[in-house]
Amino acid sequence: MEEPHSTTQQQFLAQAQDEIGHATAELLASAEGLAKWQAVRGDFEDDLDAALKVVFDMAHTDVELRDEFSRYFWYQLPDGWLRGGFPSLKRHLDTDDLRVSAFRELKEELGGLEFVGRTAFRKWLLQRLTWKAMNARRALMAERRRADLQAEGHELEWEAGADKEPSEILMRTEDERRIAKSIAALNEQEREILRMYALDISRTEMAEELQLKEPALRQKLRRALAKLRKEVKK
Repeated sequence: MEEPHSTTQQQFLAQAQDEIGHATAELLASAEGLAKWQAVRGDFEDDLDAALKVVFDMAHTDVELRDEFSRYFWYQLPDGWLRGGFPSLKRHLDTDDLRVSAFRELKEELGGLEFVGRTAFRKWLLQRLTWKAMNARRALMAERRRADLQAEGHELEWEAGADKEPSEILMRTEDERRIAKSIAALNEQEREILRMYALDISRTEMAEELQLKEPALRQKLRRALAKLRKEVKK
């Protein structure tokens, strides 16, 4: 039986089981799996990439292989890959739920993807997961903002027995309308910066999401606040 490029078959199967999983090792030990692996070994830099290629191709119809493949790459992602920039999602990133959810959502894209090596796949996966996390974060922010606006709306409602007089409520409502009109006079980026600022999002997070350097972000924030004050005073 032909041996792998750099190690014995037995040693490689032990490596595959240790790094990928039991189902993968069983597949590679079978006649079918061994034949597939040997057929693609020449296309990859090392035997592990060739093994992952076999697992990737068969994972579409095998739940165990799919789980091992996704788990392998999930824990191969850079340590803290998204935690610093998106702390609001930190509690989700350490669970298997996000991994399963992410790969389920990527299933259609994975179906049309050709595995060419773990380095390229890891880069592709990191990009997709970053987009997913950013979208999830935007959804959280939007939901929080809707809740805030709803709460503000309830506070403005005048009911019989309320402490505030109707005239005071109307004055506050007019102030809020003037502020809203002033915000509308700002450009799109300025409005987004002020929206994130109002949600108490850190400068680091704001810069990350807006793809700005922190000093540039701080300068734009100061300008947006100054512009808003000027508009309100008109």
